[in-house]
Amino acid sequence: MSRFNTKKLFFVMANLDGGGAERVLSNIAQYLSQQDKSLKVSIVLLCQGEDFYTPEGCEIIRLNSSSVKAGAIKLWQLLRKEKPDAVISTLKHVTFITSLICRSLGIAHYSRIANTLSVETDKRPLWSVLSYLNYKLDRGVIAVSEGVKDDLVTHYNVSEKKIIVIPNPVNFVQDLDFAEPKIDQEPIELLFVGRFEPQKNIDFLLDLVEDNKGLFHLTLIGKGSLKDNIVAQIKEKNIEDKVTVLAPIRNIETAYKQADVFVLSSLFEGMPNVMLEALYFGLPVVSYDCPSGPREILTEDFLGALLGQLNKDAFARSIREQISSNSSDKARKRHNHIKANYNLDSTAKRYKKAALSHEEN
Repeated sequence: MSRFNTKKLFFVMANLDGGGAERVLSNIAQYLSQQDKSLKVSIVLLCQGEDFYTPEGCEIIRLNSSSVKAGAIKLWQLLRKEKPDAVISTLKHVTFITSLICRSLGIAHYSRIANTLSVETDKRPLWSVLSYLNYKLDRGVIAVSEGVKDDLVTHYNVSEKKIIVIPNPVNFVQDLDFAEPKIDQEPIELLFVGRFEPQKNIDFLLDLVEDNKGLFHLTLIGKGSLKDNIVAQIKEKNIEDKVTVLAPIRNIETAYKQADVFVLSSLFEGMPNVMLEALYFGLPVVSYDCPSGPREILTEDFLGALLGQLNKDAFARSIREQISSNSSDKARKRHNHIKANYNLDSTAKRYKKAALSHEEN
């Protein structure tokens, strides 16, 4: 491919310090850079921070600003100079600024929406207004689930024609040996991976462990504003031997392999990538049917249980049922289901098509 035919595709995010949204985009950027010679892929990092991910093959441009807002001028200067064919950004504070800058420069911009935004901004009306303006300016919007798309149409009046639904991919490539899972052993090893924020409703999981002492051991992996509160609750409930709190780890596959059941009690989601990863490693999932995402993932009985209410007894019962009916065949079916429906190859190609489709119109 001649360099004169090479398209420039920029991915803009705050940093690479461990967030799920940034991980998804960095995986897509790396894949496209390595596999598609018709593209020159760059990752633009607005803020200072230590890299938790190390995407290879694509250019990484560091603006080293103290905040997203502080990086706006540097981003404008960069995009004005480089003139990429398209820009994709993620997370609302980043997408808003990037959208305005791209509009001013006549560059096609696509916001990736990873949450049920109307719930996320319910008590922050300013963000609702800014988001509405953001999506009006965008060339297109990438929603990670049908639920996120419906939310954008209903609450932000975004045209359905402007929205492309592209679920998150799973980026593990390894052969797995699914041994017969334990059935009667206790405690049952529960796993949660995610941000320690109110959205994730971790209090519910701590209450679940407290009410079922001896039955469950819970591992929480993540970071966030509620970490100190969570540690204090664990001590107050006297469940320090039943709950393990870990910072984000690079070899997360080890945690999935050591768990029995993945649990999610979030009040809202978009398309929880950690749930896809857990299923990839053969784990059954027990999740609250929050808006949105889990219901679009748990579409088959062998994948796990989707509960219509946040009820501790119902959660405990479903966990036990998942354990008692589990098998190596089911674990393999979960793994194969994720490989077939959420693979990085097809997802990356859909991102490329979405971002560069404006040139065909």
